Amino acid sequence: MPVSLVLLVGTCLAIAVMAAVFLARPILSGKADSTAAAQSSPVPGHVPKTVVSLTFDDAYENQGRYGVPLLRSHHMNATFYVITADSDGPYPCCMSWAQLRALQGDGDDIGSHTIHHANLKFAAPDRATREVCGSRLDMLRHGIDDPVSFAYPFGSYDPAAERIVARCGFTNARQGGGISSGNTTPGPPWAESLPPKDPEAVRTIAVDGASPIRLPDLEKYVTGAAANGGGWLVITFHDVCDAYTPDYIHCMSTYGPIQDTVLGRFLDWLGRGGHPGGAPAGVVVQTMRRAANTATGPDTTPPSTRALCDGSPCRAAAHRGPVSVRLPAADPGGAGVAMTYYTVDGPVPSASSRRYQTPFVLRRSARIRFFSVDNAGNAERVKTVTVRVG
Repeated sequence: MPVSLVLLVGTCLAIAVMAAVFLARPILSGKADSTAAAQSSPVPGHVPKTVVSLTFDDAYENQGRYGVPLLRSHHMNATFYVITADSDGPYPCCMSWAQLRALQGDGDDIGSHTIHHANLKFAAPDRATREVCGSRLDMLRHGIDDPVSFAYPFGSYDPAAERIVARCGFTNARQGGGISSGNTTPGPPWAESLPPKDPEAVRTIAVDGASPIRLPDLEKYVTGAAANGGGWLVITFHDVCDAYTPDYIHCMSTYGPIQDTVLGRFLDWLGRGGHPGGAPAGVVVQTMRRAANTATGPDTTPPSTRALCDGSPCRAAAHRGPVSVRLPAADPGGAGVAMTYYTVDGPVPSASSRRYQTPFVLRRSARIRFFSVDNAGNAERVKTVTVRVG
């Protein structure tokens, strides 16, 4: 073939290739952009869910003073485990029943830590039963409705203790440890499963153990769980310390304390989940009760409220003398009762009506109307009872 013809054919082929590339560029460019977007953004429905439960042992006063305002400012709730003898006092160490009722009314989960912080693994069966069942009765008597969460003192338990806890009416119980092999570096198992492997012995992590809790370590455990399939990360806290108070040095020398500023930054980080500078996508914060009871699906059932007169169901017959009225509510298998509203000889109650927290006394006949709402937003129908006094 003549040289001139070869050059002509080569030139034509080059032009054809350039034209093909030029024509294909919009298509290739669009495909590349889509691929990049798919790689940089999580695929909907494929981000593992990591439920973080913030749990506070012993219901210390400093938890309420410094920790609760931080939770509220971040629109988060936690689980508080009360040693009921301390709140019965009340001792200076711990929150009162009025404070605990207010926490429950704000959506927090109030659980039991026994009456006297007894080590159930080494307690005789009858004493263990008194400590567990008695603590639940204490809570019910003081207006903590339908308590279902429990934490083993010292994290110590055995199969006998599990059976007692379940028999006394607690549907989830937190053990000590079980997540990772250490408390400074996360590792397998990265989190508890949802539903949990054993509802009466939910695994947990006390980050940094007896030492003051560090923010980077908290973040590492959440990130580790999210990166390894998600699940349920239950974190244990004790004292919450404020650097500007006289007891700060003592507070920070207790077992596993956390400075309030560290807790605040951790909540900031959790609250920015899925965004730059925040926790991984898919991280949510839930109480023990809500996490355990909604593991297989959302709570769609409303709570149920009763009217009790002097401890018994209010009856049509007249009561002699003043009557103490209680409005206990329960949300079996649900996210927990958020609030009960009621009126006495008034209009149909609404969310702007009086909020029930403690028993009230009727000295004359009256019509009571009431209903409860749970933490998932389910509201029961308004109920009405007429109480005759005289």
